[in-house]
Amino acid sequence: MSELQHVLELFEFISIDDITADSLKKAFKRKVLQVHPDKGGDATEFDGMLAGFVYLSETFQRINGGRATL
Repeated sequence: MSELQHVLELFEFISIDDITADSLKKAFKRKVLQVHPDKGGDATEFDGMLAGFVYLSETFQRINGGRATL
């Protein structure tokens, strides 16, 4: 499984084409509430989720020519 596919599954997206700036923000916020250490989650899982969000947001911006802001 590629890194992109893994991150898409983490945030419950099927493909990169399904992502909009708003849907990515909402998915991130929903996931933060589940895995944040202050909410009873695991710090390692939170760090991985945060790295995944950065990767996915940078990929989304590259695909949109750098014009899409999150």
